[in-house]
Amino acid sequence: MSVEYRRQGGVGVVELNRPEKRNALNAAMWRALPEIFGEAGADGDVGAVVLAAQGDHFAAGADFAELELIAETPAAVQRFLDEMNAATSAIADCPKPVIGALKGACIGAGVALAAACDIRIADETARIALPPAQLGIAYPYADTARICALIGPGAAKRLFLGAETITGAEALRIGFVETLVESDADTAALAFAEKAASLSGATHRAMLAMIDAIAAGVNEETPRMRELFTDSFSGEDFRAGMAQAREQRAEAKRRRSG
Repeated sequence: MSVEYRRQGGVGVVELNRPEKRNALNAAMWRALPEIFGEAGADGDVGAVVLAAQGDHFAAGADFAELELIAETPAAVQRFLDEMNAATSAIADCPKPVIGALKGACIGAGVALAAACDIRIADETARIALPPAQLGIAYPYADTARICALIGPGAAKRLFLGAETITGAEALRIGFVETLVESDADTAALAFAEKAASLSGATHRAMLAMIDAIAAGVNEETPRMRELFTDSFSGEDFRAGMAQAREQRAEAKRRRSG
């Protein structure tokens, strides 16, 4: 399988699996991702998802040989765009936190996958580039919008218009990644996901919805956002969290008095 999925404790791990091609994304991979993220999102035992890759690279763009075939007919181009949009939307719309583990090449279509994640953790091997100007093609609107939301229009223009490659450190500086580790982004992403998976799924769903709405330009509280807040106080996660907090306070008091 060119995309593999497994559950590791409370974490769903999605791995791109074409290391011999630096995980260049082909049609089979685009088609597999919506189903996999749908499965992870619906799994009540999964609290967070990691998007990673086998080998030394995250994803070196779209499969070059397929791009040449796609370009032969407008219908093929439209189908390619639809499949890309379905894959990146499945990642962006996943109700669980999605953490991208960026290493080695993260180029073109690989950047689109990374931008759809909620959090990106890169290591110092990461090299990030948006080279469509070298091929004379445009980039999908939805992916461009996500990139602009992360780094702003000026930085987005710099990457698209200059087609330059930036390091993980530069990606951290401009806000494309949230965390930079010295090595092994996969392990760092899994550790973050395990911590997230141990916390409240209800809080995650509410805050992902609110933050995504704000990023989309919603600048006032909507009835749905108010409902997310008020409903959280009657949920099972709140009751369990308060019980745990009371026990922690009681234990701390016992230690102080002992």
